[in-house]
Amino acid sequence: MIVDDDRVYAKILSRFFEERDFDVITAEDGVHAAWMAAKEQPGLILLDHYLPGADGLTVLDRLRRVGVTSSIPVIYLTGSESESLEKKAKADGVVAVFRKGDLDEDEFLWTINRVFGIKTARERWKTFENPDEPPGQPRTPSDLALPDIPDGSDPWA
Repeated sequence: MIVDDDRVYAKILSRFFEERDFDVITAEDGVHAAWMAAKEQPGLILLDHYLPGADGLTVLDRLRRVGVTSSIPVIYLTGSESESLEKKAKADGVVAVFRKGDLDEDEFLWTINRVFGIKTARERWKTFENPDEPPGQPRTPSDLALPDIPDGSDPWA
């Protein structure tokens, strides 16, 4: 869910996610954002700070007070350079804070993937995950050794 009163910016973000096969809903003000989040229960909320009706921190507070929205991950977007605003948002439990003017697409996408538990090919390779093992169990190179061949022959000789 994208919550931003800047329709152009919201459209750019919508396209960014739609190109990656995400379903996107949008809200343009704080009041509708809290209501839509409760109704739709999105997997992630991208929340602007400066919104009509209620600012982003107020919306975040409302989201955290309602059972069905209390655990929805929120990424805070702001045009503000205020360090105190960033600290307050993080203290209120946002996943990350991004500044609109200098949004790093790679870091942004990495954060989104982390929220949804999507691993990159490099991350999957580093952990040597096997579908038959519980997720997150790293394997060591010694676990990957070739099995002993009963007759002692070496198929690579």
